[in-house]
Amino acid sequence: MYEVVAFYLFSALTVSMFWITVTSKNVLYSMSALAAGMIFISGFFFLLNA
Repeated sequence: MYEVVAFYLFSALTVSMFWITVTSKNVLYSMSALAAGMIFISGFFFLLNA
């Protein structure tokens, strides 16, 4: 059950960060959201024990 909740949490956070990256007009916000999205992608690898 923990894995399912964590998967949906990381997927929602990742999609929202990349959405901010695409729609933001401020370069600083866009780069910060891109970095945060990449960190959340690493959460998927942590969940997969990779």
